[in-house]
Amino acid sequence: MINKYVMTCAEVVLMGSGCTQIPPALPSEAVAFEVLAESNNSAIFERGGYTVRDEQTWATLWAKTTASNDSETVPLVDFQKNMVVGVFYGQRSTGGYSIKVGSIQETAENITVIVQTVSPAAGATLTQALTSPVEFVLLPTTEKNVAFEWKHRVQDGKTDAQRITDKKKYNLVHEHGGLEVAGAQINREWYLINKKGVQTTGEAFQYIGPFHQADGEYFARAQQDGIWFLIGPDGQHRTNETYDTMSKFVDNRSMVYRDSKF
Repeated sequence: MINKYVMTCAEVVLMGSGCTQIPPALPSEAVAFEVLAESNNSAIFERGGYTVRDEQTWATLWAKTTASNDSETVPLVDFQKNMVVGVFYGQRSTGGYSIKVGSIQETAENITVIVQTVSPAAGATLTQALTSPVEFVLLPTTEKNVAFEWKHRVQDGKTDAQRITDKKKYNLVHEHGGLEVAGAQINREWYLINKKGVQTTGEAFQYIGPFHQADGEYFARAQQDGIWFLIGPDGQHRTNETYDTMSKFVDNRSMVYRDSKF
């Protein structure tokens, strides 16, 4: 079955209607998810969010999205383990618009999908064609109620790292490169932070390099107490090896120095 997005209390108040007071927020945890499909040309032209928990409903929603009855194009989903969330921007008059699931939070009572929409900056050069962005994500199945929280920003051409440093909290922030964490420097110390600039670990390093990917895993060089080693996105050591010197990575390779030898 499809659970269609319902307006939040704040949206109802803005429309001039009454609304029951929202109770205090419950503690929440992040839910892991992955992008299943995305497009700028959905055939569903209204903004909204959908939750899909069974194969038949998924096939119907996919057909409406693609305006196609070709069942072979429907992405395969194991609904015994997973469910699908779809977010639709609605039809726009030009290019330059995008939509994505920024994060998903779970409490003891419900699931909240944080949706990020982006519109083009004034004066930007745009594709002169109708667009209707959509994204589908896959997450572990649950019977909890799913709500959608919508956030919007105007495209400014800046990266996540540039926006964080604009706030003057950090002296330097590495680009995230698709990860949820990156190294950032503040007061001569380095930390791992998320895309909102919030530190994900309290451990401080003398240096954290940009993250690289090899064999499906991510790693970065880090220095602590004058010793170099490799860390993962969680800040934990990737190996027990330590070095006196470790150069920056080029094509996933690095020069290391230990015991007076390279």
